[in-house]
Amino acid sequence: MNASLTNKLTKVCMVTLLFTLFIYSKELSAETFYVSTSGSDSNSGSLASPFRTIRSGLSRLNSGDTLVIRGGTYSEGIPYFAIPSGLDDLRHTSVQGAPGERVILTGAGPNSDVIEITPRQYVTIDNLELVGGMDGGSGEATNACIRIGEGGGWESSYITIKRSILHHCGAGVFTTGETGVNHDILLQNLTVYHNTSHNIYITGSRVTIENSDVWDAASHGIHIYGRNGVNVSNNVVRNNRIHDNGSFGLLLSSGSDNIAYNNVIYHNGTKFISGGFRFYDGAVNNRFLNNTVVGNNGPGIWIQNGDGAVVENNISFGNSAQLEYYLVGPDEIFDQGSRSTILNNLTSANPGFVNAAAGDFHLTSVSPAIDKGMPLGGLVDTDMDGTPRPQGPAYDLGAFEYSGSPSQPPSPPSAFNAAYLGVTGQDYVGPQLSPNGNPDWHIQLHGLRGTPTKFRITSDNGLWEFPPNAAGNWVILPQYDGAGTADLWFEPWPSQRFHVTVWYSDGSTDESDAH
Repeated sequence: MNASLTNKLTKVCMVTLLFTLFIYSKELSAETFYVSTSGSDSNSGSLASPFRTIRSGLSRLNSGDTLVIRGGTYSEGIPYFAIPSGLDDLRHTSVQGAPGERVILTGAGPNSDVIEITPRQYVTIDNLELVGGMDGGSGEATNACIRIGEGGGWESSYITIKRSILHHCGAGVFTTGETGVNHDILLQNLTVYHNTSHNIYITGSRVTIENSDVWDAASHGIHIYGRNGVNVSNNVVRNNRIHDNGSFGLLLSSGSDNIAYNNVIYHNGTKFISGGFRFYDGAVNNRFLNNTVVGNNGPGIWIQNGDGAVVENNISFGNSAQLEYYLVGPDEIFDQGSRSTILNNLTSANPGFVNAAAGDFHLTSVSPAIDKGMPLGGLVDTDMDGTPRPQGPAYDLGAFEYSGSPSQPPSPPSAFNAAYLGVTGQDYVGPQLSPNGNPDWHIQLHGLRGTPTKFRITSDNGLWEFPPNAAGNWVILPQYDGAGTADLWFEPWPSQRFHVTVWYSDGSTDESDAH
């Protein structure tokens, strides 16, 4: 080999090495960019000089970078392809709200998804509040707060959604697929409510849904389903409160080896006769373990079909016998499957909860569920609070292990919530209290613990009360249905962000933002 050729090869090798080192150094030195409502898109995107729009921040991201969004409301969404895929499990591309700040994204339009993660891998969404738009005059959102994956090979994987609030969308989280499978998705510490179809709809495998509060969907709370024949297997649903949804609380359908444990499923079927939990559509070897299923409009646990279902160590109590399609079956566990295993479930005796009316399903010392369960091979070795099982000689039934201190159990998330529903189209308040001919605004309350005695609505520029007081505050016309729901009508004012306080006869209160 002559000297000239040797020199050329040496130069090529050096260029290749330098390029490889440059790419590797870029991967190791992930950057962080910032967006703020007080920023400018001509800024550098640093903490001191943030961008104004999320769009500009996203345009600067490379794989493994982070976009931090400061507090405020952004009338933007994140469309397909806008977030680059991350590099691996330790180097996700991340879009997150600033710690301790409330960050609200409302999407780009009334029928667009708020965030679309398709087709992408290794992406994290953290600490965001996503609010859907309304569809024309129908009053129902048709978008998704977060859409993960799409058909035709646009599936996504290794996605994390955590510490976020998703509401007033068509679906809170929606994943689908046709030829491939979305997989390895983590949904953690979410609040998902008041979505106009399902709160969480999953077509995928190895999806974990945990430590979340899922309520007030028009249809199902959580639905795992093999849409278009896609395999949905090895999914985990654990440590969630699933309640007050219009149809079923939780469905594990299709696929195999899915498992649900340590969930509290109650008061579902608010709009349709349905029930608490359901296996169907040919599910194989799916398991339902150590859950508490109470007060649903329909059977507590329904194995509609499928093979090898396992139902063990559950509490199913106070559910109704009426099923959809006008079928009638057992109240608590209705088995229509093949080769089902149904063992050690409490279905007849009062479980002895601390305060079921207030959503506290911890066990008291006299509960017949204590020490009545069986070990499950390490699958459920802690309860919903993280208390190790067993605390006594055997496992307890249901989502909570009795720890000997029922008078001061860990407080569950409050079921009380308030939803701002816009104008009613009529002057309800006017004819009775303060006529002005303007259409009234409407807030609906859910999860009331008893008959309320007083209501107060505050905003940044107004205060409304019922009963009216001598201070001359604006007034509220309330209507309570006697079953935990109240409608509040009040005269409009230029604000759409409200805080509601409710008083009860014992002097206690509940509070919630309404937006």
